[in-house]
Amino acid sequence: MSSRSIREKERESAIKKNEKLKRRRRKTRFITALVCFLVVCAAVFCVLSLTVLFKIANIEVKGNTLYTAKEITQMAEIETGDNMFLISENKVSNRVEKKLPFINSLKIKRSLPDKITVTVTETSEAVVISNSHGYYSADTSGKVLNKYTDMPDGLILLTVSKKAKINVGEMAEFDELEKEIIEKYLKIVEDDAFSVDFINVQDPYDTYMKINDRFIVKFGARTDFEMKLSHLKVTLEKINSTETGIIDLSSWSQKKQEAYFTEQPIDNYIK
Repeated sequence: MSSRSIREKERESAIKKNEKLKRRRRKTRFITALVCFLVVCAAVFCVLSLTVLFKIANIEVKGNTLYTAKEITQMAEIETGDNMFLISENKVSNRVEKKLPFINSLKIKRSLPDKITVTVTETSEAVVISNSHGYYSADTSGKVLNKYTDMPDGLILLTVSKKAKINVGEMAEFDELEKEIIEKYLKIVEDDAFSVDFINVQDPYDTYMKINDRFIVKFGARTDFEMKLSHLKVTLEKINSTETGIIDLSSWSQKKQEAYFTEQPIDNYIK
């Protein structure tokens, strides 16, 4: 092959490489321009979303019977004209549940283009927590709902230690031992298995409750609480319907499954 033919082939190869390189550069510039365009579009859309689009025009409140829709939206700090996607359900829920204690939970539903639905679940008073600071009603989860000067009628009295921290709109705070015992007693109230008159857990190692307006039931410490409760149900079936007194389960254990009933007046037990 002549040197001329070789040079021509080399020139043709160089031309092809140059054209291929130009096409690659054009493609790169096109992709870069497209990405920049999409980024700008996304930025413009974000700005519009936060300033012009998705503004609330209609607010609906559901599930409320104790508070008005206006009270709930005011405490939630939701107004028409707000951007629906800038509203934090978690922050709104925490704020409303604290300021309006009888609201147990809150959910927010967004319906495009401009509607917000606020659905609340309410709670109710189940017990009155009493310590040296006064009377506070609470639900069965331990959330504090109201403060009273005197003991209100129709609620179960729960006497706790002085260490408890009780604030309306918040969960009552106890030390770990007292908290565990109280949760067990509140479960009894929630299950409605007995007619509970009052509960006393001032001494976590000597807890008791009054039930059916006839019996003081002594559980002692928290150990084997559920089993003691099951044994209580069996014990009650064996007691004459006219008797009243103390059912002592404080020494009950899985090895010694005994409850002691003593017929006697119970009025001297501190609520």
